[in-house]
Amino acid sequence: NKKESNADHVELTATHAKKHGIKTEVAASGKLLTPIQLFGKTVPDPHQISHVTVRFPGLIKRVTPALGAKVSKGDTLLEVEYNESLKTYVISAAIDGVVVERHANPGEFAGGQSLLTIVDYSKLWVEFSLFPQDAGTVKPGQLVRIKLGNRITESKVSHLNPGEGNTPIVTVRVPLNNQDGQWMPGSMVE
Repeated sequence: NKKESNADHVELTATHAKKHGIKTEVAASGKLLTPIQLFGKTVPDPHQISHVTVRFPGLIKRVTPALGAKVSKGDTLLEVEYNESLKTYVISAAIDGVVVERHANPGEFAGGQSLLTIVDYSKLWVEFSLFPQDAGTVKPGQLVRIKLGNRITESKVSHLNPGEGNTPIVTVRVPLNNQDGQWMPGSMVE
């Protein structure tokens, strides 16, 4: 059954509208959100990284954790014999985390270098790159939807960091709760 064509008017049955995903709502005043798509990378939270050094130079007598080992705050990491007193002192973990670097073995001299690096991956950052033309549209506290494949979570913009040197790119930093360990550092996200 053909109806008269009217360029200003289209009729759909409720069945056709539902079949094609068309929904209607009552129009009201409100704020329009214009999402922008950014790409970024997950990185460790700088506050959750511990570079372990000695307080006094000396001979490393013992190194407890292996590379990749989980440690808890307060765990003994190293025993070092102080050069001047020949007394041994203990270095303990300042944070919970995983030993991601190890530059210490028994019998080696420890000075000011980093001997172990411990990272707590339960809190990550996502660093998004933002072009200058979009810089005015992103503000601290703004909602962000983070996506990697089928995995999606939400957070809020913590802060914006202007580009360093000659780059016009602004870095948008967003905290990412990783208590469940589902997000890996170095992952590319949108």
